Amino acid sequence: MIEKKKKKKAPLPSKKINFKLSSPIAYTKASFGLEHEKVGVYFLDISVNDLLENFKIFEEMNNVEVWPISTLIQRELDHGRAKQIAIDYLLNSGVTKYFPPLISVMIPTGKDYLPLDDFQDIDKTSSSTSFVDGSIKHIDPEKYQEFDEETIEIAGGVFEIPFDQSSGDIVWDNNRLSSVIIDGQHRFKALKEAAAIDKNILDLKVTVTLIDLPSLCRKNKRKPTEIARDLFVTINHTPVEVNETRLVLMDDKDVLACFTQALVDDADKSSPPSIKPEIVDWDCEGGKHNTDIALSGVLTIRQIIQTCIFDDKKASSIDDRQNQRNIQQWLSKLDAWVSPDDEIKKLLNERETFKYRMDLAKQSTADDDEDEESSFLYSWSPSASKIAKKQFSSKYKEVFRYVFDNLEPFKEFYQIANTHSAFDEGACLRTYLRSFKGKRKELEKDSSTLTVKSVNAFKKEISNLTSNNICFSVMGQKSIFKALFDQYLSEVENKSENYLLIETEKFVNDFNAMYETFNSSGISDENIFSLEYKNRNAKSKSSYKSLDLYFWSGIIRKANGEIDYSKKAVDILSKVIIDLIWTKEENSITSFTSSRDITNRHISQLKKLLPEEDEDFYPKNANKIILSKLQHVVSVL
Repeated sequence: MIEKKKKKKAPLPSKKINFKLSSPIAYTKASFGLEHEKVGVYFLDISVNDLLENFKIFEEMNNVEVWPISTLIQRELDHGRAKQIAIDYLLNSGVTKYFPPLISVMIPTGKDYLPLDDFQDIDKTSSSTSFVDGSIKHIDPEKYQEFDEETIEIAGGVFEIPFDQSSGDIVWDNNRLSSVIIDGQHRFKALKEAAAIDKNILDLKVTVTLIDLPSLCRKNKRKPTEIARDLFVTINHTPVEVNETRLVLMDDKDVLACFTQALVDDADKSSPPSIKPEIVDWDCEGGKHNTDIALSGVLTIRQIIQTCIFDDKKASSIDDRQNQRNIQQWLSKLDAWVSPDDEIKKLLNERETFKYRMDLAKQSTADDDEDEESSFLYSWSPSASKIAKKQFSSKYKEVFRYVFDNLEPFKEFYQIANTHSAFDEGACLRTYLRSFKGKRKELEKDSSTLTVKSVNAFKKEISNLTSNNICFSVMGQKSIFKALFDQYLSEVENKSENYLLIETEKFVNDFNAMYETFNSSGISDENIFSLEYKNRNAKSKSSYKSLDLYFWSGIIRKANGEIDYSKKAVDILSKVIIDLIWTKEENSITSFTSSRDITNRHISQLKKLLPEEDEDFYPKNANKIILSKLQHVVSVL
């Protein structure tokens, strides 16, 4: 049994301190891990009332809508799921209830409520601890009078009132810190929903595991949000549990995710993101961005990078990293386009380079008696990913921004957005565009508000621009950037920002000249990048009219009229884009670069349309249709 000592009366602070203290919450200290990697935790036994008063979920934190992407520490909340937990579980008397512990961290924030890079300094005078003693201990003197341990400030604004070495009360200053739930936010929200219906819920006790983030930050010399992101991804790295887009934005080890973050993160005000956050789809349902309101999307940009830099090779999953041939090809592309190893060797050491880690994985395989395919596993450190991310950003961030800002169809999107004040501070449309999905739904409830009217007007004009326009589709954007990378940037020997930008500007100028030539009409089906673009040389009474009439049929348009999103279709379209650029420059075209693939696609669709014909019929008529399309292109010039 612990010996309890009589507590001296706590002195009052000598100066006025502007603290907004949390409730004192009972803790039991514990830790996990080997000595050199130990993670300290506080197990909190807390009432639901104190939980809801002193903790927050990420989307309810002050000013969170302007937090930089690189500081995201939670997934997007599914309000429907939270309500279902409340109704079907917490308020349902017919079920056995178990409420798993919530996991929380404290994030230091500034006066603007944005996250700080470190916890604030501990007050070396006794003023802060005296204030806590005066505020907390004098309210409930009987609780503390038997203990003689001194109050400790463990980080700026975080105080332990210890009873012994492993237990006590913890208090923090809400003006300087936000205690945020990083695992269990749906359960937290469900408790809030349930308590609004039945106040007895507020008296229930739950367990919160509060990570000792100040100690981790000091030991690892890392920012609080960086460690919080690592914890979140480690806990939640499953596609079922976490929105794929949010994982991409928060995974600081996966190279493809890091490169995506480099283009969309708005943390560095001196170097804006490649595309303004207001017109990025941060959700990308079904892997595609919503073209009615967004120019591109997080998952679209990730696919562009995967296609252009890595030729669709990945190293994101365990299956990817167990395939030695896949990793060899992936590393070859990484080295060709980004070349991070020299910088890694300089800033870390040779053992951290991607090449060395490959040699290590191969050696482990050679030393293993098991089957080679099953024993190979490639891995690298988050520190290497961070350096690779900086290298990628220094080379390609401006490249992507120049394309999004200046390519004619994308430029038109920006012009519409500017007209509707989408980027203006305080504008209701901008507030809507920068809000999470749950907040957007709240804003959409009243159709008579200025916000809803602004959003609808914006969507209408954007939809008129993007509807059926291939340039705004996922495969269209992948193809445009693939044309840039394959035909222009691949020829640059010194892949530094300046040289890459010179070729990017040339591509954009060439594309825009071509785009203007083939899009002089304001009519949708006379826009060459419209899915409905018509071949004026088509036969009026053709038995295969859709294939003959629509320019893109048999190229990237399927027999049912939908876009083909396959890797092959992206490759074909990227080459057709270059063909059109060359056609504008040379004033003629005799064949497509992907002639064989396009011919085979026309033959395949002819067989579906006219299955009873002789075999000789299909290539003969496929070539006739393709020739008429080429003649149409020349006639437009």
